[in-house]
Amino acid sequence: MPYHMIRNTMHLFLSNYMVIPLIIMISLWILEEKMVLTKKNNKGQICFSPNKFCILALLFCLIISSTGIYYAFYACFTFAFAFFLFYLRKGSLLNQNFLVTASLGYFIFIILLLLHLSSFIYWAQNGLNKTMVFRDINEVYSFSLKIIYLFLPVDNHYIPYFSHYIKRFDNSILESEAYSESLGIIGASGLLFSLLWLLCKNFSEKKDNILEKTISRFNLNAKDQEFISNLSSLNLLILLFASVGGLMMIIALPVPQLRSHARFAIFIAFISLFIIAIITDKLIAKSKNRVLSKSFFLLIFLLGLFDQVGKISPQYLQKEEEKIKIKAERNFVKQIENSLPQGSIIFQLS
Repeated sequence: MPYHMIRNTMHLFLSNYMVIPLIIMISLWILEEKMVLTKKNNKGQICFSPNKFCILALLFCLIISSTGIYYAFYACFTFAFAFFLFYLRKGSLLNQNFLVTASLGYFIFIILLLLHLSSFIYWAQNGLNKTMVFRDINEVYSFSLKIIYLFLPVDNHYIPYFSHYIKRFDNSILESEAYSESLGIIGASGLLFSLLWLLCKNFSEKKDNILEKTISRFNLNAKDQEFISNLSSLNLLILLFASVGGLMMIIALPVPQLRSHARFAIFIAFISLFIIAIITDKLIAKSKNRVLSKSFFLLIFLLGLFDQVGKISPQYLQKEEEKIKIKAERNFVKQIENSLPQGSIIFQLS
């Protein structure tokens, strides 16, 4: 994803988004009510007895907590979204699944506290540095997710028209992280499919509707349909939460430090590509010549890869203002070196 290329080493923890598949998997376990934390013994007493899904989820949450506060924070919200969908389906709030979901969120919170304990001790002894880093609610608004950017091409696209188009669009938008949100043609297709899937389900009672035709064309069984519905619903809730002026503004006032909710785009990307993968598998399984169909989709995905990454060139990686800055710094260092005797040692404090 462009998200990965742009983060690179600048946001090293954000580049490490390997936990997102685990977060989505746990969310699906919540939706499917697979995790059990307690059970009744022979005497009818409730005892702590987590099943294998619950134990695995706790282990995964340990990993999730160590990948930075953003993904840990978003994991808790994704679990909450999953439970909300479960509640809408079952109509039951205080149950085993609620206990499991709350426990996972609490576990992530405790691990985060332990990982950052040294910082809390330092702040307690020396106070906060309010001069170095300051965040306010206006930045939360600016750095939130912008839906249009999910569908726009990258600004270094191979097709010049697309590259120029996104640059013209950027000039009219406030400072943001929107440039990293692009899903590419395949990811955007998955997102659009997920949204249309939920809309079409409202008209499923009518014959020959688009949903029935889609189910038939892609040979989707009942389990596949439920799976896509779960993924699509999570995608919709994430969009409603993270988009500019969305539900995330509720927590923006008490926690303005977490400002860049455009970073939720990588969750949307994974779910959208996941849905495309399901459909691709179904089409390959349905085709008469699987070798030919696999070759066709391989070609499509290779084109999609170039569409998402774009051209990697010195002109793109190093913009004109950066070149000027680097040249000035190089000349400054040379002046220092020339002013010192041969063999001098320079101490550099970064």
